[in-house]
Amino acid sequence: YAAHLPDVKAQFAHLIDKLRERQLGDGGFAFWPGHQNSAEYPSVYVMHFLLESSEHGYPVPADMLQRGKEYLKTYIERPASSLASARDRANAIYLLTRMGVVTTNYLVDLEENLNKNHKKQWQNDILSSYMAATYKLLQKDQEANRLIYGFQLDSSEHKELDDFHS
Repeated sequence: YAAHLPDVKAQFAHLIDKLRERQLGDGGFAFWPGHQNSAEYPSVYVMHFLLESSEHGYPVPADMLQRGKEYLKTYIERPASSLASARDRANAIYLLTRMGVVTTNYLVDLEENLNKNHKKQWQNDILSSYMAATYKLLQKDQEANRLIYGFQLDSSEHKELDDFHS
C-alpha cells in the first residue's frame, strides 16, 4: 500500500490541476475544458468530492473550496424547477452546511417548494435523506427524524431503479 502512496499523491495533484482548469469565475465547474458556463450537477458533485477529499487529508487548495462554496451559495438561491434540480439543491444545501453555513431557511424554502410541486414524490426521493442529514448537522433532530423515517428505500417509487440496476 505504502508503495502506491506517491502515485496517489501525484494522481490527486493532476486531478486538482484539471479541476482548476475547469473552475470558472462563478466558482462552479465547466463540464468540458473551454466551456463558459458552470454545469450545475457536476459542480455540486465536484464540490462534494473536494470537501470529502479535504476532510480525508488530501491537499485541496483553499481557494478552490472557497470559490466553490460561493457557487453553491448562489446555486441554492435559485428555485428548483424539477425534482432532479431539487435533489441537487438539497445536496448543495447539505454541503454548505458541512462547510459551516447555516442553511435552515434554505431547507424550509426547499420543502415548501417540494410540497407545492412534488407532494407525492419527494419524501421517497434521496433528496429527503440529504435534507435529514442537513437538519441533523444543524442539530434539529426532530426535523431530521421526521424526514429520514419517512424515507423508504424499498418503496415502490424505487422499484424502477432496482429493476434498472438488476
